[in-house]
Amino acid sequence: MAAGPGSRLDRLGTIFQKTRDLIRSGALTPENKPVWYDVVAAFPPIREPHYQQKQENIHNERNLLYPEDNLRAKFYQTFRQGEVVDLTDEETQTVSQRFIEEHSELERDGVVPINKLFDVTVDTMKEKGYQLKYRSRPQDEVGKWERKVQSKRDHEAIDLSNMRLSDMIKDAIKHQENTSSPGNGDDNEPR
Repeated sequence: MAAGPGSRLDRLGTIFQKTRDLIRSGALTPENKPVWYDVVAAFPPIREPHYQQKQENIHNERNLLYPEDNLRAKFYQTFRQGEVVDLTDEETQTVSQRFIEEHSELERDGVVPINKLFDVTVDTMKEKGYQLKYRSRPQDEVGKWERKVQSKRDHEAIDLSNMRLSDMIKDAIKHQENTSSPGNGDDNEPR
């Protein structure tokens, strides 16, 4: 079995052992053996030399995280963007890229405090006409939940576009508790 490029077979055994095996197999004739072979055969080393590859300094690697990556991650944790990106079109920017540029401009101006920079960037983007869709409602809007109710016969039409599944389940449980609670005429019926 020949040891090809990238093979680990060259690391097994010492140079002396490999040369000895080449002579035994006939791949290397005794006339062409290295000068040092007879010396090492007559006086073997006390400690066998080991092949040890030098460890490269791993701290020289390029940083794969750039400063805007944290901002982009926060953007996608806060907003959901279902935009289709054409990778062949280099001129069109994604909403997240436009957000990062706007954030950088505001940061460069130095007018806005750093702890308010994200929120001010959101407001600026909304003023410029970008529609940012929240993944979950921000804390200041949690108390403002409104449902649009229209009565159609005995049913209620509810706008579910801004409602989360957990809120629907809570509403269903409340509705069930209200309809089956004591005091609505069910107490007199035999069980």
